[in-house]
Amino acid sequence: MGGAKCLLLYRPDSGGAPATADAELLVAALQRVCGVPASRQPERQLEARCTQLSQAPARDLSVVAQPRQLSDLWAIILPNTVPERVFLCNLKATQVVEADSCIATGLLDRRLEYRTRSTFAISSRTWLLGDREGSDVAVRLLQIQAHGQAPLALALEVEYRPVSSCAAAAAVLADLAAALQGALGAGGRLDLQPAPWEEYAAWLPPQASPTHTAVLYACLVGAIIRERGQQAAAAARKPGQQQQQQQQQQPQQQQQQQQPQQQQQQQTRAAAVS
Repeated sequence: MGGAKCLLLYRPDSGGAPATADAELLVAALQRVCGVPASRQPERQLEARCTQLSQAPARDLSVVAQPRQLSDLWAIILPNTVPERVFLCNLKATQVVEADSCIATGLLDRRLEYRTRSTFAISSRTWLLGDREGSDVAVRLLQIQAHGQAPLALALEVEYRPVSSCAAAAAVLADLAAALQGALGAGGRLDLQPAPWEEYAAWLPPQASPTHTAVLYACLVGAIIRERGQQAAAAARKPGQQQQQQQQQQPQQQQQQQQPQQQQQQQTRAAAVS
């Protein structure tokens, strides 16, 4: 049985891409909040993979790719849960639909290409809160990256099940988000995706379907793309801002250079009059 889900996008204090230390910080927070066995080997493996994509295909891997001839559409494949289905999303409108069987077949025939050339890959490691057999909360640490590159973002996927009502799910997920943020401390912050929460909770389904997961991943990828665009725009503005500052400083420097000359001329005239 599925449940209600939300995503918490990790924002490092540095403001840039996450580093291995950020993954370790999130793992430590999960260890404090969730019941994790004494063995830390899986966590060490995840930390080691945070800086470089493993050569072997990840078992729990979702891919988000942009079809070459459809500029506004992206494909989302969830091979760990529904490997035979493909979801198409419009990131600008945050609309997700399941692809028709003929389209899905064509895309799945290129599954290996999507694994090796996908625009984004989302790999995950799952923690269960409390008793592993009867836990009603699962938290997944998501690592989002382009193929063969360092991670672009880290996020937490929180699932609560079973769901009796949307109001109950919203309250539980909000409490879990606050607990995870508290365990994280001052090392960074977790932003709820999609925001605002009130609008998201209004259409929260009774059970988390694969389409629901695809919608969440689309929101996550959209947030990352927007942030990368803002960073690129800020970097492009810096040379222009520096040039503008230099142009503004030039008159001030010229004025400062002229002041001693004017004072000397005034002193010369005063001496001539006397």
